[in-house]
Amino acid sequence: MRKNPIILVLIGLLFIGFTSCKEVTPSPTPTLPTAASAGTADFSKYIAVGNSLTAGLTNGGLYNDGMQYAFPNLLAGQFAQVGGGAFVQPTFGTGKENGSGFLKLTDLKPTIVNETSSLAIIGVGADGKTNLLEKYTGDLNNLGIPGIKVAEVTTAGYGFNNAAGFNNYFERLLGTSDATSSYVDFVTAKAAGVTFFSCWMGGNDVLRYAVEGGATPEFITPTTVFEANYKTLLDKFGSAKGILITIPKLTYAAHFTTVTLVNLQAAVKAGGGPDNADIYITEGTGATVRKATAEDFFLLGKQTNYASLGKTDAGANNGFPYGLHPNNPLGTNLVLDKTEAAACNTAVDAYNAAIKTEADARGLAYLDINTILGQAATANGVTLNGITYRTAFIQGGIFSLDGIHLTPAGNAVATNEMIKVINAKYGSTIPELNNALYSTLILSK
Repeated sequence: MRKNPIILVLIGLLFIGFTSCKEVTPSPTPTLPTAASAGTADFSKYIAVGNSLTAGLTNGGLYNDGMQYAFPNLLAGQFAQVGGGAFVQPTFGTGKENGSGFLKLTDLKPTIVNETSSLAIIGVGADGKTNLLEKYTGDLNNLGIPGIKVAEVTTAGYGFNNAAGFNNYFERLLGTSDATSSYVDFVTAKAAGVTFFSCWMGGNDVLRYAVEGGATPEFITPTTVFEANYKTLLDKFGSAKGILITIPKLTYAAHFTTVTLVNLQAAVKAGGGPDNADIYITEGTGATVRKATAEDFFLLGKQTNYASLGKTDAGANNGFPYGLHPNNPLGTNLVLDKTEAAACNTAVDAYNAAIKTEADARGLAYLDINTILGQAATANGVTLNGITYRTAFIQGGIFSLDGIHLTPAGNAVATNEMIKVINAKYGSTIPELNNALYSTLILSK
């Protein structure tokens, strides 16, 4: 069977510059500075709240090997050197270690496939589509919930298995007595006696809109709702010390920067189409069709759709070459157009301003993660301990195979940035991780 040249060119373009990858095991005994100290902070009970970045989701899934490199787990390991207590994560049981499943790289072509063995999927929810995951019970310090928005933290029944839909990552942490609890209620119950906390949250308030190309029913959370709910969540930690982390800019994520207009035009040409072909997209709600520009963002994971460019039997209006004619453009869910992207960036800026305001008002440590990501997004990248990291897909080292979540190395880099601001704020001398000991992407067997 003849392989689709558009898919082959797209895959090749994604992989330019990649040379090798290897698995590195973190050092179990980090070297301590002479006078490691907690300063004015108390790390004896550390709680992490947030979304998928906190939970340790990586490569498009939540699974045990990925969770061990979640930044809260890495951070807790360093806290242990200055009096920090135990840190418990909601791992999956024996034989179900691969949790929700995830993407894995199997060769250097590259080939990316789904892991389907040792999953923790135990059925389907009452809505008929959401996978139920193995329940977790017991002590818990990592309260990260993949997919959650700040707009949803006060929603009762957010994890309740019902026909209208629910968050299955939250559902697996709930029992009979708290099945209909809101996330804020859940945090309140788990945070008793907390002495230090981290909050990295808010990305999904724009991300869920962005990854669907701005298509309904997703929407960008109003800033007033974000501010009110964020305050409500932070109030549950009382006078505990902690750190607040800003929301990454979408334009740094490989999910939005890997497939470009130039890539698609090259793929069309390789498939026998015209040179520098005009590619037509549907803006916003679908009322406007126009030519794509370099300011529009194509989405990683939509390559199957883009592979149909030029076909007359694809798209909503058969008979016209798909995506190459204004009568048969790419659908609005396949492109985050420049107007939608600007709206996302405006919202992220507003959310981050609110996060900074709360950090200042509450005397908390504050990390603008976009400083280090901005450096990594440049052509030269950011060099740490002799290793250069960039935001590029696969070869960049920071983003995992989903183009949004972090690799072990990416988590180590972020953790060290957190340690720096914690030390500066509280006068502590928590040792940093050796980022050279954490892998980027590895080949799976």
